[in-house]
Amino acid sequence: MSKKDTRILIRINENQKQAWEKFLEESDFDKLSQLIRTAVEDYIDKKSKADTQIPSKLKRIKTQELEEITKLIHIFTEQRKEIMEKIDDINSQLHQSRDTSAKHQLKGRILQLLNELPCTSDFIAAQYGFRPEEEYIVIDELNDLCDKKIIRLRGDMKYEVIKKND
Repeated sequence: MSKKDTRILIRINENQKQAWEKFLEESDFDKLSQLIRTAVEDYIDKKSKADTQIPSKLKRIKTQELEEITKLIHIFTEQRKEIMEKIDDINSQLHQSRDTSAKHQLKGRILQLLNELPCTSDFIAAQYGFRPEEEYIVIDELNDLCDKKIIRLRGDMKYEVIKKND
């Protein structure tokens, strides 16, 4: 220790000292004082520099290791993209499957209602809990049933089932 150096004593409990010594055994540091100095310097660096700056500990990593880490990050990013695309595809297929099933159920309910009495599209939509801005969903199904000549639109704007003898 040179004449310009100053000794600083710190008091810590035994558990803290053991935790630091355990970390010291698993790290690149030779002495506990070296670990403490580095920790304090890193803390000061972190507080005084912008978050985008590389902490002093990372500066010690060799260029080759950084390149390998960068390559791995790139690989993981690409794999994540592929996985997310596959998840999106599966979700899309499930959504289409649910849509088809829901449309089929809606058509059945529409026909059941129209077998009982002629109705307007807004009445049918309200019966099944559709909001006015969602009435187009019911209208699409009604148009499909009209195209298949299962129902028809009367002059009073009510839909009715086409009877076999009509």
